[in-house]
Amino acid sequence: MKSICLVSLLAVLIKCTTCSTDPYTECLDEEKVKKENLHNVTFETNPPIDSKSGEYFLCVWKKIGVMNHDGDVDRERFKKFIEEEIQGVRHVTPFLRQLVTASILDCDLKRAEVPKETAVKVKNCHSKIIVNVLSL
Repeated sequence: MKSICLVSLLAVLIKCTTCSTDPYTECLDEEKVKKENLHNVTFETNPPIDSKSGEYFLCVWKKIGVMNHDGDVDRERFKKFIEEEIQGVRHVTPFLRQLVTASILDCDLKRAEVPKETAVKVKNCHSKIIVNVLSL
């Protein structure tokens, strides 16, 4: 079942990275990161923070509007982003909306001293929620 979830998550990520102006591809180029180097970090729920992955996720979250230039997380925008992603692979029911909201509240999304640390915390929360939702 876990492999099905990871395949589904990968499908969502591939869908996003095949768009011509998506933030994933833009940030790969801007931060000079190779997609292959992010696969392990993307699927881990608690990866170590390194300069490349942290800067990459910071770039993505800023472009999507989940984080602002000060490093604060917009939880409402984060919720909408996750719901939009889920909608790509399954219907978002009221139950799923509640689950996403509750899951975001459970995440520690307080601004860290270093913005890339906050970005990785957001990525960890995102991965956890997507895997949980897709496993239902």
